[in-house]
Amino acid sequence: MEVRTETLLDDIHKIQEYFRNKSKFELKLVLNEKTKTENPFIEKAKLLIEKNFDNSEFGINTLMSEFNMSQSSLFKKIKKQTKMSPTRFIRSVRLEKATRLISEDNSLMLKSVALEVGFNDYSYFKKSFKQYFGYPPSEYKNLTTLSVVI
Repeated sequence: MEVRTETLLDDIHKIQEYFRNKSKFELKLVLNEKTKTENPFIEKAKLLIEKNFDNSEFGINTLMSEFNMSQSSLFKKIKKQTKMSPTRFIRSVRLEKATRLISEDNSLMLKSVALEVGFNDYSYFKKSFKQYFGYPPSEYKNLTTLSVVI
């Protein structure tokens, strides 16, 4: 019985470590460190997105007007730097913020986290979260709660 309990605890720790490593709180940009620190365009875009979390209507059109670029130019520039489309880039910034919010305060309801980062539709938030990280937000929340308890 004692050996089984110890094995279960080891398994829990392995799962926690897996999820910690899987959900880094940095954007999954496919850039080397030198490029990442020397890319003011992407940094400015991230800041603009973060300032507009409460605006669920924020999207490509806002980025286009803010950077004074055409849609094709914006697409090419973001795609070249991040290997993501502008829409996916915006979504990734929002999802990364959601993981930080969940980690910082486990008492938050997931629906309120979704709203706070600009997702009006909770179902879409869950689907996007699972697509991006490989597991649903509820599982992530349970895991972060579990790591606090243990």
